Amino acid sequence: MKFRRIISVLLAAVMIFGMVTNAFALPAAQQEDRWAELAARRIPVINVDGIGTSDIYQDKGTPDEKKIFYPEIDDVLNELKKLILPLFIFLINHDVDAFAGKLIERADAILGDIDCNPDGTSKDNISVYEYFYFPEDYNFDRELYFTYDWRLDPMDNSVRLKDYIEMIKAETGCEKVSLIPNSMGCTIVMAYIEQFGTDSVDSIVMRSSAFQGVSLVGELFNGRIQINKRAVLGYIRGFLGEDTKSKRVDTLLTVLDFTGVFDVLLCFVDCVLDRFKDRVYDELLIETFGYMPGVWSLVPDDYYEDAKAYMLNSEINAILIEKIDRYHYDVQCKADQLLQAAIDNGVIVGIISNYGLYGCPVSANPDAQTDYLIDTVYTSGGATCAELGSTLGDDYEQAVNCGHNHISADRVIDASTCMFPEYTWFVKGMQHVKFNSDYRNLVYWILLQENQPDVFTNPQFVQFLALDKSSNTLYPLT
Repeated sequence: MKFRRIISVLLAAVMIFGMVTNAFALPAAQQEDRWAELAARRIPVINVDGIGTSDIYQDKGTPDEKKIFYPEIDDVLNELKKLILPLFIFLINHDVDAFAGKLIERADAILGDIDCNPDGTSKDNISVYEYFYFPEDYNFDRELYFTYDWRLDPMDNSVRLKDYIEMIKAETGCEKVSLIPNSMGCTIVMAYIEQFGTDSVDSIVMRSSAFQGVSLVGELFNGRIQINKRAVLGYIRGFLGEDTKSKRVDTLLTVLDFTGVFDVLLCFVDCVLDRFKDRVYDELLIETFGYMPGVWSLVPDDYYEDAKAYMLNSEINAILIEKIDRYHYDVQCKADQLLQAAIDNGVIVGIISNYGLYGCPVSANPDAQTDYLIDTVYTSGGATCAELGSTLGDDYEQAVNCGHNHISADRVIDASTCMFPEYTWFVKGMQHVKFNSDYRNLVYWILLQENQPDVFTNPQFVQFLALDKSSNTLYPLT
């Protein structure tokens, strides 16, 4: 059980990360005008954020209350200090088991018990603060935020979203709201429209949305953990900017790679994973994350049945399986039907997907196009993507001949295979939910439309955009 805690830290970090030209950038005054226009429409905008955005507490509301996820930084640092002596001893005697034991002890002290019960419910003393907050001075001049326990069933969380929407409607006197789901937040919104329809919804703009799952979770839930050096280097470099310090870090990475240091480190990690993999799953992944319906909502369809067979027991987890099947087959697998029904009901729908970045480097699928966490094929609802570092080829022809060109200028993405190719935008180089002002203005522009916009409506917001890291602006990819 001890080993469970240290791996828990690593996998929690993995699962939760959880997250051009200056001429294209909108002046600050124009950005303010966009919000002024939104305010004038008098339609509340509700942001539904993703996994890990709500802290988890033990014994909430009692004198013994403790935040167990995320742990406080001071607590983490205090525990890490206790590893200095064991690390020094390890460097002398190379006793991996002894050092791992000390590491596990410290990790056990850092990370609380966020497990769910085998039926997918939360333990009685573990919960989050769920706020139904409405600002007293609200005048349609900002986004509102819906909070939820990301571990739990999206179908149950969507009931709470319904209650929150009804509260906002009552407070504002509005008949409809606009929804901006991010990452896992889209599983809540999709569950909401499956259960309650869209009569109370004016528009939905999906940003980096996990409504079709995440291959990282699918791979992990099928027992596939793999560390790839190319993916590790690409992932680390994704954090870097254009400043001097970032360039120095990039140079250091190059030197470490050239001298073989990375190969030695990754060989060590591979050996540890191979040695402890069974314990990782038996003592950590199955009990800690495998009983969370919220995390199961992130398993893509092509991994789902095998993942259930690998992770769950049909008797012990019978109620949990019933819950996750309900979401998977009635929501995730019918997303195109649900969104089309929303459009037919007059709801404005926009999907924004990012690409061009390495994902978390523990997957057996290291060369997939991602936004740093979620695969582009899933956030876009089915785009055809070349592997990182390659293109679809000069001879590639668009898969679906719909009369419009949906192939990116860099020949990396074919959007014609998306659920809604006309309503799906792409941003090259934009990290998962790390949105800049240009990106937000695309969102606000979609929200402002009276009729369903498409990728040809506004030359400023064409289907394929790219991030200029030096100026943090977007430009049309042509």
